[in-house]
Amino acid sequence: MDFESSSQRARWLFTPEKLLQIRTEKRRCSLEAIKQAVAEKQDGPTEGKVHAVKLEEASKLLRYFSIKIQEASAKFKLPKKVAGAAIIFLQRTYLHISILDRDPADLVMCCIYLACKVEEHYMSAETLAKTINGLEEADLLTNEPILLDALHFDLITHPPYRSIEGFMLDIASMAHSEGSNGNSEAAGIAATPEQQHRAREHAMAAADALLLTDAPLLFPPAQLGLAAVRSGIRHVGLSFTPYLERAASQASSPGSTAGTVPQGTEVEYLRGQLDAIDKYGLEGATKVDEKELRRIDRKLKGCRNWSQDPKSEAYKSAQAQQQQQLAAQRSHKLAARKQTGEKREAEALGWSGSHQQNSSPPVSQPSKRRKSEA
Repeated sequence: MDFESSSQRARWLFTPEKLLQIRTEKRRCSLEAIKQAVAEKQDGPTEGKVHAVKLEEASKLLRYFSIKIQEASAKFKLPKKVAGAAIIFLQRTYLHISILDRDPADLVMCCIYLACKVEEHYMSAETLAKTINGLEEADLLTNEPILLDALHFDLITHPPYRSIEGFMLDIASMAHSEGSNGNSEAAGIAATPEQQHRAREHAMAAADALLLTDAPLLFPPAQLGLAAVRSGIRHVGLSFTPYLERAASQASSPGSTAGTVPQGTEVEYLRGQLDAIDKYGLEGATKVDEKELRRIDRKLKGCRNWSQDPKSEAYKSAQAQQQQQLAAQRSHKLAARKQTGEKREAEALGWSGSHQQNSSPPVSQPSKRRKSEA
């Protein structure tokens, strides 16, 4: 499936303002549940007793666990597309649940497990559990339905790696054809195979950094890939301007679905998009402070909505209560269906209301002939 017709384009691209709104609302709902639980337990007001992880702190934790996905994927020698899909799964999941509801540490390996299946690089739950200390096969199987529900079963992802490969092939072809015509400026895009290789490696690293941020939720993969390639080309000291102009002209060509940009401003618009993406790349490349992460992790463990944790007694109790309610609803429906069936059967037999009340069919009277014979 191409990106233009994908669920990622339809349902998983947002503005920064919309992301903030979604996360703020999810956190608010979780905080209300936590405060209610604290109030019931302590039988008093909750003011000053709830110290929950803030949105900025949650972002740092998610970036840390995204790095862990990349490290684990490298350890297992998984393709880039698997690592990219797993990280995007993690990002999407925490748009539909709050970090206060589920600790990301519980879902990281399940994201990899699911990404392996989706990207046709299957690794069994048993195999994956054996390679990670403290991970149980049951944990993966228990968390998978939770993950699928949070993802709304939208499992097709488009990390920028494929776009990078396409752009680098196009650049190499452009450099060869125009270089042979004596156009030294165009040839300067990637003058040698060695420079192309270095540019590609740097572009892949730039894409890795972008995936650690909100960039995949804000920009289409082609723009992320182009920004990563620009970073790689600049890294080896080459000019990217000729290819930027070419990409802008293709994006504005008839039949393109890249969006409507005022004519004559295509290059500036695309350059502005890539500059915005570069800021996220710098954020992703910034090293995470492990001391700060440990503080945030302690804070999260001290203030959680345990009713959403499958291992907690609160969750098990809530699930048991839910099952009881469902069972009661099923019993009520069955009883209603039985009553409706009996009513329809009585109507089909022509029973009157009085006969229905007596729960016995009408008795026919003997004929006059049978009376005379008697």
